[in-house]
Amino acid sequence: CEDEIARLSREMASLSEELKVLRAADEKRRVELQTLRENARATRMEMKRAADARDFALAAEKQAEAAALQLECETLQSALREMRRDPTTGAAACAEGDEGDEDHSKKSLTSSTVRVSRFDPFCITVGKHELVVSLIDTPGYGENLNTVDSFDVITSHVEGLFEAQLVAETSGAERDYERLRNEDPLVHVCLYFIAPHRLKHIDVEFMRRLHKKVNIVPIIAKSDTMTTKEKEEFKLQVRETLAREGIEPYAFDPISLRAMEAQDRQEYKPPWAVIGSTDAHLDAGVSVYLRKYPWGNALSSEPSHSDLPALRNLVMWSGQWQE
Repeated sequence: CEDEIARLSREMASLSEELKVLRAADEKRRVELQTLRENARATRMEMKRAADARDFALAAEKQAEAAALQLECETLQSALREMRRDPTTGAAACAEGDEGDEDHSKKSLTSSTVRVSRFDPFCITVGKHELVVSLIDTPGYGENLNTVDSFDVITSHVEGLFEAQLVAETSGAERDYERLRNEDPLVHVCLYFIAPHRLKHIDVEFMRRLHKKVNIVPIIAKSDTMTTKEKEEFKLQVRETLAREGIEPYAFDPISLRAMEAQDRQEYKPPWAVIGSTDAHLDAGVSVYLRKYPWGNALSSEPSHSDLPALRNLVMWSGQWQE
């Protein structure tokens, strides 16, 4: 029995060392891929500047360099995916009984199930100005143990849109200037929802990865599950954590923010604590959305209950997009 325990201990130690090596290799490949993407983006910008200066020889040289870097990115990304793929997948398909079920459960827990889903666009109108907006959801985010894959799916989508837009703007082929001026497919803001009472490690890590690429607006969901004191204390905790981690949430226009505070007689500080409800009730002939409790109602449209009206106004109507 002692020999068996010793043997298992040696195997566990060996597996632990092998796992460290694999993690280090994965991290190294990810850093290399990120560096290549940044170099490719910088090279395309140099190509654009050269073309604007009518130095077409240099622009052609930079275009060739950018194409070579892009090919390296795709090769490295394929190698990274191959390295992360479970080598026992084929065997698991042939396995039977409890062993096959165990392998399937393990894969379900560790493999990424997150996907990027874009909704049909809708229009926001402010006076004579119109803005067509598309919402993007990421179902499956945070549902598995391997959170790195979830991050990679989302960040790759954002970076892919940047690269596609840069190619469209710097391509030597004939460009559709009207489309480039009126259509912007990039992701401009990320509304990141935080569970009440607890800021998790995955929340901090995701915002750290994305805040330099997209405007991050942290939001506390279901804030009606907290007392006023708990809400203020949790808001402070989130602000302190973000500051300590070097994460910069989007700062709305201070003039619009102060005007809204004066109007609502509330002080607004990130993160935004909101109440959401799909239950509509008539109040003096007007539909209001609220959550009913034995001790009273929590109104999503009441500034003293929820930051949702202020946040909605700042994002949709009080911004500078119409300028």
